[in-house]
Amino acid sequence: EYLKQVGARFDVIQHPYSVTARQTARVAHAPLEEFAKTVVLKIDGAYAIALVPVTRIVDLFEFAHLIGARSVTLADESEFATLFPDCEMGAEPPLGTLYQLPVYVDRAVAARDMITFNGGTHHEAVRMRYQDFAALVEPTEARFSTYRDSEGGWYPYAM
Repeated sequence: EYLKQVGARFDVIQHPYSVTARQTARVAHAPLEEFAKTVVLKIDGAYAIALVPVTRIVDLFEFAHLIGARSVTLADESEFATLFPDCEMGAEPPLGTLYQLPVYVDRAVAARDMITFNGGTHHEAVRMRYQDFAALVEPTEARFSTYRDSEGGWYPYAM
């Protein structure tokens, strides 16, 4: 409804129930590098959204360094109901303007022509041009994600 109200151009993808962002990308038939997952962070006690490709995670140390924060942690899911009262837990969209939260977008997401993300439920995804998303949300773009390797370790991506 919010995207309609602001006149954004987007498509809603109805899909079978899924829980994880990776599962959602698969059942929504979205390329993994195009599907962006919403990560809710606490930055020096304040909440924010970080948006990364589903294949990557937020490098919390790099993120803190980039923005000059003393503390960056993942928000606890128990806090999501208050932050996103109209969403199913775990399906939060990265629409910071709707929730009065700053949005940080990893450059791997910003480099895509199109992005797909959770639409607030476990059976809907939203697909839109990244430029339209950025015009609406006015995110801060930076490089702050890492890949997980087959051994369970982490390494920065090169871009």
